[in-house]
Amino acid sequence: ITAINRFIDAYRVVTNTPHMQRLASVHVRDLFFREHNIGFHGASFGHGIGTAIMNRSGTELDAIFRMVATGEEIAPWTLLLLDADASLLNNSFTLAVVNAFQALELQLEDLLEKTMAAQGLTPPQIEDQLGRTWRTKERLKDLVPSLVGRRLIDDNPALWDRFCWAY
Repeated sequence: ITAINRFIDAYRVVTNTPHMQRLASVHVRDLFFREHNIGFHGASFGHGIGTAIMNRSGTELDAIFRMVATGEEIAPWTLLLLDADASLLNNSFTLAVVNAFQALELQLEDLLEKTMAAQGLTPPQIEDQLGRTWRTKERLKDLVPSLVGRRLIDDNPALWDRFCWAY
């Protein structure tokens, strides 16, 4: 299951296919053998990856192979945004918002950690700073400007107001 879900994650990221979902158990029914340019539809074992397009471009297949073979890390926020898109397709609007917001929070925390580390802060100092300013709105309003010297409220007040209203 772990290997198949890793492959599915790579497929989703490379092809930007949000409707593909990870599997709780194995449900493989379509197989494609690239070298022979042959695919077949097997017995259905359930749902999950049946809507994947088998005949992808060589570039996409090479990228998927590289990601799977090298163990290239996929940022969790990338998968969460694909899950948010999938939730929208299924009219699961609350889940779409939760996934998208979680993606924002994780990406923001990663940016802040990397920026603080580049400025010479130690891991305990970074953890302390992030622990004191843990709300997303406060991190965007206070931490980001102090670290990168820019503020969204100055760059794009309309976007900032929309974010604060939605938040």
